[in-house]
Amino acid sequence: MAEEIIKEDNPEEEDTQKGKYMTFKSGHEYFGIEMINVPMTPEGPDMDMVEKLVSEDAAIKGIWCVPKYSNPQGITYSDETVRRFARLKPAAEDFRIYWDNAYNVHHLYEDDQDTILEILEECEKAGNPDMVYKFSSTSKISFPGSGVAAISASYNNLKDIKKQMAIQTIGHDKLNQLRHVRYFKNLDGIKSHMMKHAAVMRPKFEAVLNILEQELDGLEIGSWLKPKGGYFISFDALDGCARAIVAKAKEAGVVIRQGSS
Repeated sequence: MAEEIIKEDNPEEEDTQKGKYMTFKSGHEYFGIEMINVPMTPEGPDMDMVEKLVSEDAAIKGIWCVPKYSNPQGITYSDETVRRFARLKPAAEDFRIYWDNAYNVHHLYEDDQDTILEILEECEKAGNPDMVYKFSSTSKISFPGSGVAAISASYNNLKDIKKQMAIQTIGHDKLNQLRHVRYFKNLDGIKSHMMKHAAVMRPKFEAVLNILEQELDGLEIGSWLKPKGGYFISFDALDGCARAIVAKAKEAGVVIRQGSS
């Protein structure tokens, strides 16, 4: 249960974890990037660990973050966590925060929603305007793999990205962009659409949480949170129980694939 710090790999070190990475990790591995797990807390990543690693090792070049309704626990970063990210003092001059705001509008309830500080504003206040790239898309709103993506960053970063993109593509899928604009129209249209998602997801979340509370609450054999949005509920079992849980789930007709979400 962790966010991932990005570190330049040492090619002389034997990689004993090949074949165990999910697509996300194996993609980094392909480019020779080592990932370092950072434990999560109810406030977000363990910032004491993040600050220590980032400030002491110039080979650490960035960190991936899913700041709102984060996979898999559904945690939303606290205000203090966001501010500590903005105030980081990396040893590497080219260190970047990759702020993947994938579940920004994925609320379960219309009147009870998590909010998060704006990381770009906090970085500017802290004197680190170029330290963060903020991503979002409609992949979990309209069509997986066929949505519209967006990036927010400082003027300097956007200028650099535009140079790269001019080489990467002649032009974007403007028809797909037009489809999205005509369908959603504006932010209110997206919010209205996401309440339709919520109407499907909310009963499922509540059913799972009700069963966990009825059957396991107070037994001290596992823990879970109650997310207000996103797509995930994480059950943290006692050490050494995962194989038995997967086997019993299969007996009950639920197949859990390793690395799935």
